[in-house]
Amino acid sequence: MIGDVIAGFALAKLVYELVLNRDTANIERDKIFVDYLVEYHSQEFKTLKSMMTKRINKIIDSNRRFKIGKTGDPEERFTKYSDYTAMYLLCRSSDMGIIESLECYLNNKYYPMPNCDNVKGGSAGLMTNKHSEYFLYLVIE
Repeated sequence: MIGDVIAGFALAKLVYELVLNRDTANIERDKIFVDYLVEYHSQEFKTLKSMMTKRINKIIDSNRRFKIGKTGDPEERFTKYSDYTAMYLLCRSSDMGIIESLECYLNNKYYPMPNCDNVKGGSAGLMTNKHSEYFLYLVIE
């Protein structure tokens, strides 16, 4: 019973993301994925870090190169990555600071891995936005 309710909620959220929400509805579905996307509202930062870590661990494996980053325009950002085949949007927020903090935390956590293409820990680069929203993403080879 509870599992059915959770599954129904997840399906409703997915339909909202894919159909009703214009910011992700136009994203190129064959290369940019929203399967792991979390909306940041007011989750505790510790919970958000844990959610992002679990999602990244599901996506990456020991043989594929990957990179973690932030953007305000996923489609435009992905055009800059010729060496990567897919982008996973992990978190969306209107709060730029949350996305930068997540990027910093996750880069510090993953950049020592040999298949991680982030050259250092922390958060780097400026971030502009298209629709007053920011995204944390993972690209994979």
